[in-house]
Amino acid sequence: MEKIYRRAKTNIYVAHQDIITFFLGVFGFFLGRVVVFQTISPLAIAFLCIFCFRGARFYVTMLFVALGLFTKSSEIYFLKYVMCMGFVMVSHYIFGKNKLLSKGENILSQALIGGFSILVAGLIVSALNHFSLFYALLALLEGVMTFSLAYVLKKSITVFDVKAKKKMITNEDLLSLGILAGGILAGAADVYIGSISLMYLFLTVVILVVAYKASATVAAVSGLLFGFCLLLAGFCNTEFVVILSMAGLVAGSFHTMGKFYLTAGFALGGVIVAFYMDKSILTMELLFSVILGSILFLLVPRNLYLYATNTLNSGIDNTDAYMFRVKEVTTDKLLGFSRAFKKLSGTFSNLSYKKKGLDQKDVAKLIDDVASRICSNCNMKVYCWENNFYNTYQTVFSILAACEKKGYIELSDIPNDFKDTCIDVVNFADVTNRLFEFYKTNLMWHNKIVDSRELVAKQLTGVSDIIENIAKELTIELEFKEDFEKKIADELLKNKIETDSVIVLKNREGRYEVSIKHSACYGKRCCTKEIAPIVSKILSKKMNRNYFECNIVKEGAKSVCKLKLIEEQQFRISTGKASAPKTDSNVSGDSYTMLEIDNGQFLVALSDGMGSGSGARQQSTTAIELFEDFIQTGFEKDMAINMINSVLVLKSNEENFSTLDICTIDLYTGLCEFVKIGAASTFIVHNNKVEMIKSSSLPVGILNTVDVEVNRKKLNESDMIIMMTDGVMDSKEEYVQKELWIMEALQEFECNNPQDMADYILNEAKKNSAPVVKDDMTVLVTRLWN
Repeated sequence: MEKIYRRAKTNIYVAHQDIITFFLGVFGFFLGRVVVFQTISPLAIAFLCIFCFRGARFYVTMLFVALGLFTKSSEIYFLKYVMCMGFVMVSHYIFGKNKLLSKGENILSQALIGGFSILVAGLIVSALNHFSLFYALLALLEGVMTFSLAYVLKKSITVFDVKAKKKMITNEDLLSLGILAGGILAGAADVYIGSISLMYLFLTVVILVVAYKASATVAAVSGLLFGFCLLLAGFCNTEFVVILSMAGLVAGSFHTMGKFYLTAGFALGGVIVAFYMDKSILTMELLFSVILGSILFLLVPRNLYLYATNTLNSGIDNTDAYMFRVKEVTTDKLLGFSRAFKKLSGTFSNLSYKKKGLDQKDVAKLIDDVASRICSNCNMKVYCWENNFYNTYQTVFSILAACEKKGYIELSDIPNDFKDTCIDVVNFADVTNRLFEFYKTNLMWHNKIVDSRELVAKQLTGVSDIIENIAKELTIELEFKEDFEKKIADELLKNKIETDSVIVLKNREGRYEVSIKHSACYGKRCCTKEIAPIVSKILSKKMNRNYFECNIVKEGAKSVCKLKLIEEQQFRISTGKASAPKTDSNVSGDSYTMLEIDNGQFLVALSDGMGSGSGARQQSTTAIELFEDFIQTGFEKDMAINMINSVLVLKSNEENFSTLDICTIDLYTGLCEFVKIGAASTFIVHNNKVEMIKSSSLPVGILNTVDVEVNRKKLNESDMIIMMTDGVMDSKEEYVQKELWIMEALQEFECNNPQDMADYILNEAKKNSAPVVKDDMTVLVTRLWN
């Protein structure tokens, strides 16, 4: 199958090359008719020599160039060019066997062959005319001009070469194309069809197309360049050059208003300038030619002349190298940022550690504070802290140990020998309790600060991971499909949809993404009705619109729309939800989200705040909104959950926790991931069989760290996922295993509608809990279908 595809692809390529070869030959015919200074034709030989070592294309071009020279040159001049073409053909045959030259890339060799051949042929003509100095100097001049023009025309031919790796038309390419077009116009200057001049006809069509596709400036410069070429060939005067340039300038000024206004501007601008500069130019021959050219421009379908511009490649030779270097520099910078954030995270983590209680240093400091406040002015200070220091220190240490264990000390906790010795034991106990309470408060705030630093450290680590992932994505070699891009552009053009750019790539998951800039359809919805089916047919993949942006100015103006198509997912999602607040509460403490995220993932998340009412609602809403933001920003699920946990732990001194029940579904593969943090069990229904997924982890906001457990399941078409809060699960109090009644209910109720299923489960839970709803209840049902 692959061989057949390659063979078909080769046949299409050869046919395309043959068309280009034919048109290049026609160009050679008209260039062969261009005579400069009424004696020499350097454009013809320069054009021919750049096809040296290009196989059959060289012989086709030589035939057309010879025909052009034959229709224009006199006998002696034609003999010179016959000899010159003979020298070029011999060079092509002899040196064409050289592998380096046969690639057709050595323009220096091609230019030297052309310049040397015309020089030798001219010197032979000089010898035949008794070694005429005039002919010798003329041969030298034509040889230099041929050598130089070969370099100029080579760039314009490279633009038409589908093998060339050029990606953007540069200013040099445009100048070369202008000279080529000017030479063709000069070659057609004295060709008439009845009263129609091909020169005026071509000028009209070309300048109108340039003005329509480019701008006023480019159209004016094109008119100036074409006029200058005609001036050198002796077919016009300087006034005509100015008229042509001004007509292009005026036409280009109307290029955003549509083809009719642009054509009117061209004709009006040319006539007005001609009246002021040279009325004799306004002949019936010019009038008929301009009218016919304008009609052709207006009536010919735009895809006919746009095909030529689409055929031109768009980019520069060094694009791949430049893009690689930019990607390399950007990746290095991002990885540097990632390392810096990780180091900063480590710095925050290592500043200090949590304390479970007073350490030896804290106890020593506390003993010093107690001694300084109680014993500094006591008469027994010398006896206690100097003569009997060891016993006193050990006694106070044991008293503080008892204080830490109970939270305070009483007189009964103080040893009798210390009571007998201390003359102010009551004050000692009171001061010790107050200082110990102060130290406990300091310990609590120390741990709070450490928690805050840990949260910042985790956030910095998360940011570092995101930046590192972006850098890794940059290093992935995206696979651009240039063959598909060309096919899509051509097919859209056949359907009269002009495209400014078509980009087809395979992402890291191996799926197609297509980005298109196209002309506006003004509300006809061609993006879904025409473009998407065409792209789907070419890629053999069902493509759906993922993003679009319409930049519509007004009817007739040049407007551009942006469109992004992605592969259609294998699965679709339909959802159902039902909830009820606790009796005597107007607000449910449960929160949830259901949304599609990047890369064809669908997220369902459910949170149950502690208790009920607005307080519980705020807790669960905080958890859901934070998780939603973190996931959409690019954080991994475990990192997002840990940061939410840290936020809830630090939010207040009160108990502040919420459950998290998370389900993500890959719509391309059906692979589903379940993450449950203190949440009720989840059920999967497939062909009336019920599977249960449960977890024993604690809710977020209770402990400083969270153990994230992940369960993965492969889902099939028509599978249902039922998620619920514990208010639903615990509604049947007589069941020890609360999940049993849910499984029985799911097996009894056969339903394909997620909303009906959600309503059914909630109604059953309400019946179980009657006459009052004892806790907030929420049921979420998700169903997959092809």
